[in-house]
Amino acid sequence: MVRKARPVWLAVALAACLPVAACASTTAATTSGTSTGGADLGTLTSGTITVAIEPYMPYTAEQNGKLIGLDSEIFNYIAQQLHQKINVQVTNFAGMLSGVQTRRVDIAIGGIAWSASRAAVGLFTDPPYYSPVALAEKNGENITSIEAMQGKSVGTVTGYIFVDAIRQIPGATLHSYQDAPSAFTDLADGRVNALVIDTLLVIYQAKQGASAGLTSDYLTPPSAAQVQAHPAYSAFEPYMTGFYIPKQEPKLQAAMDRVIRQMYANGEMAKLLAKWGAKPDLFLKPSAGMAQERRKTDRPASWTPPSSS
Repeated sequence: MVRKARPVWLAVALAACLPVAACASTTAATTSGTSTGGADLGTLTSGTITVAIEPYMPYTAEQNGKLIGLDSEIFNYIAQQLHQKINVQVTNFAGMLSGVQTRRVDIAIGGIAWSASRAAVGLFTDPPYYSPVALAEKNGENITSIEAMQGKSVGTVTGYIFVDAIRQIPGATLHSYQDAPSAFTDLADGRVNALVIDTLLVIYQAKQGASAGLTSDYLTPPSAAQVQAHPAYSAFEPYMTGFYIPKQEPKLQAAMDRVIRQMYANGEMAKLLAKWGAKPDLFLKPSAGMAQERRKTDRPASWTPPSSS
């Protein structure tokens, strides 16, 4: 799949289906080693987890009836441990969220950021990993801070948690895109200076030979004073990812939480992160305040985030 940037991204964009149900696999896809006869976890079909994804490598995609990508491999491992079959439905990001909220699927995966508003209408697992915020930019830009984005044209994807934060940067011009392919096309063509985008996208594109001239930098998190002055800047702090589950399926959430914590403990999570270009020491340690954030919304007062340390 090594192609020029634009054809690769357009192929991915065209592969997405709008309604969740309209792009289901013709047969239930199973991961290697997954067996039938798993416990009843309250899913739509007993013994099977129906998962919604969008074609969004290196996080999620379906290839020859199997899930591939970082989040996919984490999910595959969990499903195998729970002895569940997998049924894949391919959609776009909005379809993933609505599929969970209307309980047309059992789970949505793929770099989904935890937020209180999403948690109010769905269940989140414990974080499989914590994502530091990254910028995609042309080689030599060296935009690594909020201050460096002042006066710049900065893009992100519509619906991402970064939209309001970019709006609050003095002098910055927000460019909001319907999908990542469009955003990367404008970056490559020089119509924006930087993208606030999912962390591993540029690394993956570079490995595919599809992002010549582009690079990525981790964004220096805002200070407490900056967040106090501009509350939307909290979106620029490392954020909790999660797998998103309907409110009606707490048994599935609890079962997945148990395996996620096992993966931190046995090194499986670190191994998968490293495979897909992430730095485990950055991705497996929660930031201060994350525990309290979730205790206020969807976790008990005694909850502590999983951590590699």
